[in-house]
Amino acid sequence: MKNATRYHPAVALALAAALVLVAVVVLRTERSPADLMALAVDALIIVGAVVYAVTNRHNAAYRWAVSLALAATFILFWMVGAVALLGPEIGRNTADLIYFGVPTVGVLGAIIAGFQPEGMVWTMLAAAVAVLVLPVILVAGLTPLSPNVAGALFPYGLLLVHAPFAALFAGSAWLFRKAGSARPRAGAELTV
Repeated sequence: MKNATRYHPAVALALAAALVLVAVVVLRTERSPADLMALAVDALIIVGAVVYAVTNRHNAAYRWAVSLALAATFILFWMVGAVALLGPEIGRNTADLIYFGVPTVGVLGAIIAGFQPEGMVWTMLAAAVAVLVLPVILVAGLTPLSPNVAGALFPYGLLLVHAPFAALFAGSAWLFRKAGSARPRAGAELTV
């Protein structure tokens, strides 16, 4: 039973390498980088979901937490590709590449946490903060990708649009916390 919740590090490293590869390919194409990035990240999420479904041996709360995090990321990048979350005056340019930071936080945090529920709680909370903070940093003009205009609703409109994604990541963190408390502690005796 000890190996029941173990992940294969090669799978996590392969997904992290794929994210880096997507970033390199997107930056070298002539088409809209944000659209290509959104398509590539959504494809990676589908692959990641299939790999997880095949290899998972976790309790229901952990599976729901993973599903919620993948769904939040999938919808976020679907919206980046479909409607440009930063608005029509900003969207469809390299500014949307800032969203690549959200799954990067998730993947790197999961690798550092060893996919253990306690560490995944902090990873999902970091993703929730990233989805709120990254667009505000971008539109405030603090990055090389920043557009020339901040928009009339900055930062309140940005926070309002991104709050549902942050709530989904926070919900995933809550489910990971629940998954961690559902497993027996090390050294605890099991009764039959």
